[in-house]
This record gives sequence, C-alpha cells and structure tokens, in this order.
Amino acid sequence: MGATDRRTGELAVITLTASIGAAMFPDHGRDLSTLLLAIDDAVYRAKDSGRDRTVAAKGPVKKQIAVE
Repeated sequence: MGATDRRTGELAVITLTASIGAAMFPDHGRDLSTLLLAIDDAVYRAKDSGRDRTVAAKGPVKKQIAVE
C-alpha cells in the first residue's frame, strides 16, 4: 500500500497488521465482562505469538471486571 507524505511529497509505504482475539457466547463466558476478559487474553496471546494473527479464547476467564 502506498501514500504520499504530505510534508515531503515522496511516496511512503504504509504497513498495517492486526492481532485479533475471538470469543463465543456462552462457550467463553456467560456475561459481557467474562467475554471481554477472554477476548483480551486471546488478543495478547495473538500479539505474543508473532502479531498479525487471529487467536480463539481458551475458555472462560475466572476474574470479573466492571463494565460501565
């Protein structure tokens, strides 16, 4: 993918990557906070395994977080 640098007018290369965590209700959690924790864990495992990957949650996470 290419773009023009506004400051120099030169062609610049833009590189994008994505690390994605996936979780399914009710397999990985029965409420929003548990699902979010499972997704968060999966995202960090995707990043740790080399980035630019999709990783599924392992199972429900035992901790709870407050979701407003």
